[in-house]
Amino acid sequence: MAELTAEKKKMVQESWGLVRSDMRSNAADFFLFFFKRHPTYQKLFNDFKDVKYEELDGNQKFRGHAVRVFFAITSLVDNLDDLDIVVDILQKTVKDHIPRGIKAKHYEDLMGSILAFLEKALGDKFTAAWKNSWETVAAVILSVVHAEIEADLTPAARENVQNSWGLVRKDMRKHAMGFFLFACVVVLFSYNGKIRSVMSK
Repeated sequence: MAELTAEKKKMVQESWGLVRSDMRSNAADFFLFFFKRHPTYQKLFNDFKDVKYEELDGNQKFRGHAVRVFFAITSLVDNLDDLDIVVDILQKTVKDHIPRGIKAKHYEDLMGSILAFLEKALGDKFTAAWKNSWETVAAVILSVVHAEIEADLTPAARENVQNSWGLVRKDMRKHAMGFFLFACVVVLFSYNGKIRSVMSK
């Protein structure tokens, strides 16, 4: 992963400054852009999942959600000089969205769309250096997202094991006998293999 230098942080903050100058319009425009690239993702937003794409821009809940997301991004950008805060914000965001079925792929597509939107919206102002800086920030963000999602899998996996073992415990005698017979078969075949090996010598 490329190093997130002070210069790159500054470039990201400068470029985002152009976006936040008209937060409401740019936020709505971004989500329209995002849903155009990923139409199925609109279904993940209960407040406007059934609103026709052509009617989204005039939907109050859609515009409100778009602005809230852009304020969240602004918090990340503003705190790039203190990555501990960035990590804390991201961890909370990921934890809040895991129960809603949001996976790493969704964040990857979101970050990819943000970069593409910035390139489109800012035009020639979005220089190669700015793009490279955003790519570095995106890599940092996604590394935290992936780590948090993977960490959350551990308790879920543990719960699955506990639930499956609970089914076994309901009829321990039956399953214990089945396991014993299975073990006997394994030992028998192993033992027969040794006999055949000795006899063939």
